[in-house]
Amino acid sequence: MSEFVFKLKISGEFKRDLSIAGGVMKQSDFVFKLKISDEFKKDLNIARRVFNYIVEHEGEIMISSILRDLSITMDDYNKAIDLLKRMEYIE
Repeated sequence: MSEFVFKLKISGEFKRDLSIAGGVMKQSDFVFKLKISDEFKKDLNIARRVFNYIVEHEGEIMISSILRDLSITMDDYNKAIDLLKRMEYIE
């Protein structure tokens, strides 16, 4: 199972509504249903494969090899690297 960490900003209106309700809410009281697009799932899957490849090769890779070995396009590779950087898995 994948673990996603989301940073949520609670609006002032929501905080006001909570104070009017007068109750104390615990973290477990919040349930979020998130829909993840098929495109993002695909990009994330490729990013995982790229990351695993980089780890297996101790950080020394040839782009032509990773494209061939993982059967991905240069565009897929670039998206994966961008996503891994944004997730702070690589620098």
